[in-house]
Amino acid sequence: MSSVPKTVMTEAAIAIPIGNPGAIAVPRSGLRLRMWMLTAVLLMLPLVAYWPATFHDYGLRDDYSNLREAHEEIGKVVMFCASHARPIYGWLLQATFGQTSSVQNLQWMRFLAALLLGVISLVSFRGLRALGWSFNNSLIVAVLLALLPSAQVIAGWAFPQDPYDQLNDYGKCPQNTASLFNGYVVYELPFGHGRQFASNINRLEDLAIGGWRVSTSFVLHSGFAQTIFANTDTSGTGGFSTRANCNFGVSSTVPMVFNPNTQLLSFLNPAAVSTPANGTFGNCPVGAFDGPDFKSADLSVAKDFSITERHKLEFRMDAVNIFNHPIFNFGQEFDGQHTAGASNYGQIDSSQGSRQIQFALKYTF
Repeated sequence: MSSVPKTVMTEAAIAIPIGNPGAIAVPRSGLRLRMWMLTAVLLMLPLVAYWPATFHDYGLRDDYSNLREAHEEIGKVVMFCASHARPIYGWLLQATFGQTSSVQNLQWMRFLAALLLGVISLVSFRGLRALGWSFNNSLIVAVLLALLPSAQVIAGWAFPQDPYDQLNDYGKCPQNTASLFNGYVVYELPFGHGRQFASNINRLEDLAIGGWRVSTSFVLHSGFAQTIFANTDTSGTGGFSTRANCNFGVSSTVPMVFNPNTQLLSFLNPAAVSTPANGTFGNCPVGAFDGPDFKSADLSVAKDFSITERHKLEFRMDAVNIFNHPIFNFGQEFDGQHTAGASNYGQIDSSQGSRQIQFALKYTF
């Protein structure tokens, strides 16, 4: 009795299309090596990006406030982050800072956080590939996930000017305003049926003068605090946050004058600051100057029409920034507006919030 030999087939290569009718056979071992290399890169990328901010014998500015609040005002960090739609992040901050007594002990926590970011990046890459995304698009998203958070940590505002003189970095926070006044008013005109005046008018007259309501809200505040930086690291320490020298006694602002050639509006006085000497830090305090004032008022006029007991009609006119006061954009990071010696120092290049008027009609039944 003859036997037929069994044929055993093994797959030694796979075909990967590269945009043409043909295909290139890539050995499975080579593909596996490439994936291992990609895994290593995605895991290491945030570690490399975060390295300048990870292993230091001092903390970042937020570290000191989070450490104090985690021990002295338990729950404050959680509530603050929850108000910004990040409750889980707040809980993680409370849990980690609550378990340590000094910023030096945060180094390994930062290391683990960077490693976890790499894991998230890798998982995102594999998930997008499983969903049918192209290799390049999946890789771009994974790299952005790994790098974008680190950009905030490495940004200049996150570091003290002199890590061995932390008290010198205490000052006004960027959201500080010296004066703030806001409120709202709602006033129903006292005319028409059931009101103080003209309560006995006929229905047609009541439709014309009755049921009017005027409301307004307003916000007035002085400018946000501005920290003025030097245009280079004059201290020679390799830091990101060397501040400028303030020339005390010189007005920090100049009259607002529009320059038609540059399309810029003058505001801060360049003569009020200067670049520190080599080997020194700047003497400008944190939040030394104030930005442009903010003024905005909204107005709403509404009229109620009572057709029957169940059917009502409301007409409303809403005006945002009714006086069309400019809301200046000022103080963006790294654009020169608060960098001593920059060509656009103290100059305003844009505004927002121009007056908008809308009409609405609501039918209730």
